[in-house]
Amino acid sequence: MRVMPNDIPEQRLYRVAVVMNAKAGALLAQRDDGSAALVELFAKHGLQAHCIGNESGTLPERIAAALADQPDAVVVAGGDGTVACAAQIMHGKTDIPLGVLPFGTVNLLAKDLRLPIGDTAAAIAALACGKMQAIDVAEVNGHLFLCAAMLGLPTHLGRHREHMRGEKLKSVVRLPLATLRNVLRPNPLRGELAVAGQKIRIKASAATVTVNPMEEATGLRFARQKLDGGTLVFYEVRAWGIAGWVKFVARVLARRWRHDPAEREWSAERMRLHSLGTPALHVMVDGEIRLLTPPLDFICHPRALNVLVG
Repeated sequence: MRVMPNDIPEQRLYRVAVVMNAKAGALLAQRDDGSAALVELFAKHGLQAHCIGNESGTLPERIAAALADQPDAVVVAGGDGTVACAAQIMHGKTDIPLGVLPFGTVNLLAKDLRLPIGDTAAAIAALACGKMQAIDVAEVNGHLFLCAAMLGLPTHLGRHREHMRGEKLKSVVRLPLATLRNVLRPNPLRGELAVAGQKIRIKASAATVTVNPMEEATGLRFARQKLDGGTLVFYEVRAWGIAGWVKFVARVLARRWRHDPAEREWSAERMRLHSLGTPALHVMVDGEIRLLTPPLDFICHPRALNVLVG
């Protein structure tokens, strides 16, 4: 990802509030939340850190408590869902920047922000010397997301993953079987997309709405070109059966998936998806499964959240 500079002045950090999510993927197997170790790591960079753990209330309550303390930054230790929850509370309401310690399963935003994954000390070092940038946020029917909202096959697999959270051995066997079952017996997403004055009939095996375009040249890493472009992109994938998915994944690996006839895309600051024949849709919003009632209204809010960039 190319992080684009913007006009936010540099700000020296002295005090940070760290909101822990013990349910995040990388923290599930730990005996404690590691807050004492985090305080020491921040102190090595001259930062006073106050950690707020799960015992202090719900995640939204802990984020609100962190903001009330007026720190120089609020850092969330968790995955993309934890970050999205913080963004829901912070965007457009405070100039305090949001920092990310990537303790989730996928960590899409942390990768886009060029933060080290799997190395907590390096991630804290990057935050300590990082700069502040305003990025876009989006919402679907009132639920905020910073990276992507997914429908179809990714959502079906996400639901299986949620059922097996914390059971690594079972997931190794069951998730591939669930993938094969959904590929062989697809449940197509059928709808009509209203975007940029057009009405387009959709029949997709998978669909994704991203905040700003994805780069084709990153293969399966799915990085975005920039985070403050002020646009949404709807990607429709029409890959059917094993042969169709093998061909499409091969195109992704070859970094030429935009030339695949199974892929279509449309861009706009807002768009609406009407469902045909389905009263409710499961949507994976930054990794969290939501059951939403159509139509799905997607809206982009340009540069509405300040974040720390590595």
